[in-house]
Order: sequence, then C-alpha cells, then structure tokens
Amino acid sequence: MAKQTRRAENTAATLDTEVKKATKELQRPSAGEPLKLKLRWEDIEIRPALFQPRIFAHGLKEVDERNVHDLLKIIGAIGELDPVTVVKLDNRWTCVDGHHRLECYKRLKWKDPIKATWFAGSVREALDYAVTSNEVIKLAIPDRDRYELAWQRVVLGWGSKAEVARFAMVSERLVANMRMIKAKFEKGDAFAKEFRANLGAELKDVTWRRAKMAHDGASPGQIDKHEAAVKLAKVIGNRMHQKLSEDPEVTALALALYDPHLPQPLGEELRKFTTKEGDLEIPTIPKASLSHMTDQQLEGAVERIESTRQALLRRLREAEAEQEKRRAGWTPSDDTWDQWVQEAREAGE
Repeated sequence: MAKQTRRAENTAATLDTEVKKATKELQRPSAGEPLKLKLRWEDIEIRPALFQPRIFAHGLKEVDERNVHDLLKIIGAIGELDPVTVVKLDNRWTCVDGHHRLECYKRLKWKDPIKATWFAGSVREALDYAVTSNEVIKLAIPDRDRYELAWQRVVLGWGSKAEVARFAMVSERLVANMRMIKAKFEKGDAFAKEFRANLGAELKDVTWRRAKMAHDGASPGQIDKHEAAVKLAKVIGNRMHQKLSEDPEVTALALALYDPHLPQPLGEELRKFTTKEGDLEIPTIPKASLSHMTDQQLEGAVERIESTRQALLRRLREAEAEQEKRRAGWTPSDDTWDQWVQEAREAGE
C-alpha cells in the first residue's frame, strides 16, 4: 500500500524542510537507466507537503473529489491514464505529478502495473515541474494556493520577482507587495516591532494570509479568530461539501433549528461581509488597512464613501417624503398627492 503523509500547513519553513530532506534522499537515474517504468500504484509514496501544490477542503483532503470522479469516468471509457511522474527518494518511488490518477487506481483496486515516468532532475526542478507541467487532465491551481506558492519562494529567496510571478502565475505587482512586506518585517523600526508582535512568529512559519493580516494591523486575537474560522470551515467543508451553499433559505432555517439564539448575532456578523444594501453597492474597506494606505488610495476611499453617503441620504429623503405622504392620508393608489402639494404651497404663499 502506498504510504501517504498528511500535509502540514503550507509555509516556507515546511517547504524548506521537505526540500532539504528530499535532496538528501534523492536517487537520480544513472546513464542509460530507463526512465519509462511500469510500477504498482501501491509502491508509489505520496508527499503532498512537497509535491502537491493545491490545497483541497482547506487541507483536509489530498484530492479534489470532482476531478477524481471525472478521471474515473475516463478510465471506464479508455482504460489506463497517462503516466504519473515519480522520483526516487530513499529507495521509494514518490509521486511528483499524478496524485488524482493514483487515487483513482487505489479506489478501483487496479491490478496491473501502471505507467510512470522517472523524473531525472533535482528536487527543486521536480518541485517546479509539479506546478508548471501542462497536461490535459491536470487540475488548475486555485488563486489562494498560487499566492502561497509565490509567498514561499519570496520568503525563501528563490528567484527574482519576474521568475516567482511566472512560476506561480501571479502578477509581478503581487510579488513586489510580498517582498515589500518581507522587507518591512525585517526592519528594526516601530512598525516592524508592531508587525512582529501582531504576527507572533517568523515569516517562514506563517502563510501569506496570516502575514498579510498582521501587516495590515490585525491584532493577534483577530488573527487567531481567523485561524479558528479556517479550521471550522475545514470541518464544514469536509462533512457538508457544498450543501450549505445550495439553498440559503434551507441553510438559514437549519441554523435556526440548530440554535434558536444563533440567527440574530450571526446576521449582525454577516453584515460585515455584505457589499450591497438593496441594489446599492457599499464600498468595503477593512479598518486595519486605512492606516497603511497611500495618500492617493485614502483620498479615493474617502470619495467612494462620501458618494455612498450621499446616495444613502437621497434614499433617506425619498423615504421620509414617502412617509410624510402616508401620514397625510395619501395611499399608493391615490394620484392627487402632487396636486395637493402644489395647492398647499400656493395657499401658503
């Protein structure tokens, strides 16, 4: 049976440790040794912290169920899939690319040896290949995972800005922002001290998400709440999949049945994430970010908030006028209000 190692949190420290360990264990093919292999899927080890760049269900799963389902249908139609890519670490074959294919063979209890390609390069080259290979059945890497891939390399100093951006398929502007945050953390000024206190760890030990929150002024308590929310999301995702998103009305009713006292405070908290009030767009700006905005960004934020305030005031005046009409005895079916207002004005004059 293939040995599987559960993924640790995808930090630069984890990656660095895994790469150093694998580099010591790596056995590359000798000259003339065949690279096209036939292996039992049970003999292929999985090290997701090293060679699986995607994080599924917030790290609770090593594969995407929908992709496995699609691949199982392909196997049913055409048989064995394309070769998996492997390296040899400490005399054990280790999957570099093809985790979902191996999962399919495992579920089918595949009897025959499968095709595999022995990757002849270094561990770092294999690591890059796991991210950048472009096979037809390869699953796309979600944005949040590509951000973490870029952050790991920025923290470890692997590659130039352009190289990191090209590797992780993110913008150079994002990489520049990551490098700026790293530089701020390493300074000895007052901001760096506050940054370090908020983060409560070294950059190599935290994810991009946590580092960004600490840089933007989130307190350790806020960061811990976010981490607790991530853990709860893992549990919900693992047990419920997308069930909560299918019908918001059913979900709301279920939560009310679960705890009758939950809907009120939950509704108040959820309003923080609301971006519309009726059909009116509300600009959402995290408070922690305001103090770190440039003058131009802050000016733009003020303009957007002021524009929204004016729109809300217009809505308020319209609602108050409507209320005034109702108090005066007008009903929605009455067409004489405007005429009555005009007569009242003339009488007043």
